[in-house]
Amino acid sequence: HQNGGERNVSAQTDRPFDHQTDVLVIGSGGGGMTAALAADAAGLQTLVVEKSSHFGGSTALSGGGIWVPGAPSQRRAGHVPDPDQVFTYLKTITAGTVSDARLRAYVDAAPEMMEFLENRSSWLEFVWKPGYADYYPELPGGSALGSTINVPEIDLRVLGDEEQNLLAPLALAPRGIWFAPKDLRLFYQVRQSWRGKAVLLKLIWRMFRARVFGERMAAIGQSLAARLRLAMKQHDIPLWLDAPMTELITDVDGDVVGAVIDKDGRSVRVQARRGVVLASGGFDHDMAWRRQHLPELDRVDALPGAAADWSFGNPAAMGDGIRAGEKVGG
Repeated sequence: HQNGGERNVSAQTDRPFDHQTDVLVIGSGGGGMTAALAADAAGLQTLVVEKSSHFGGSTALSGGGIWVPGAPSQRRAGHVPDPDQVFTYLKTITAGTVSDARLRAYVDAAPEMMEFLENRSSWLEFVWKPGYADYYPELPGGSALGSTINVPEIDLRVLGDEEQNLLAPLALAPRGIWFAPKDLRLFYQVRQSWRGKAVLLKLIWRMFRARVFGERMAAIGQSLAARLRLAMKQHDIPLWLDAPMTELITDVDGDVVGAVIDKDGRSVRVQARRGVVLASGGFDHDMAWRRQHLPELDRVDALPGAAADWSFGNPAAMGDGIRAGEKVGG
């Protein structure tokens, strides 16, 4: 029913809410934390909930690169890709699977998104290094200079108590070993070039600094996830860990008005007065769904020595958000 112009009772169970917010974000990867920063900037009370005990999602496990032609860091370096050429490139590689309107929206809005993040927090620092080519530089609109935007390395000690909550890479390097994107490309050439050997010396120096000065440096996806979390802390945006969303709550018209969150051993009904953002990732580790949508997996799994689950995505990504969305008509 209505109360003060706002729905506060679910039509599903006719029970009151336990917690109220304007925007509820499900998932703490790059998409979820960016959505939270945007909602907060719009003056909306915002809450982020995360299924696992660590924040960062697949973003924290990734290379941390963001493909944004025309990003502010590119413009500062004097390189401004032609938006029409970028559109042509995207239209070519997507081969009709994405509408022109959506492609145009990405070309126009992605640089604005990067500018928003830079202006929102000093933690969100982005750099562009030319030479990391587009995946298909030979296609119309493709670029050998590339448009991959990265963040600088960061000492994870600045996270304070939150450092232990950052999702760690699946394979940890020795203490002090970290790679910037350019370092990794040159390291592959360690036997062929002096520049590759110079990276090896740089890694030894980093190990020395870590042991002597206690540095805990991180780069690529680890740095990106840490910086987004620091920006959230700067704006006092709360994050609930170990808090999976189990169900979306709808009103009598079928509109989503909140969600059920498992927290501290009980079901918490959270009202979202202005909306729920599902940023909970895909179904990387749900093998039944993967075989349904990617039948070629059966052929891969049949190969000698093949593992059943070879995804490097967030281990918590099981498709929960997609299922919840389908259940309410998505």
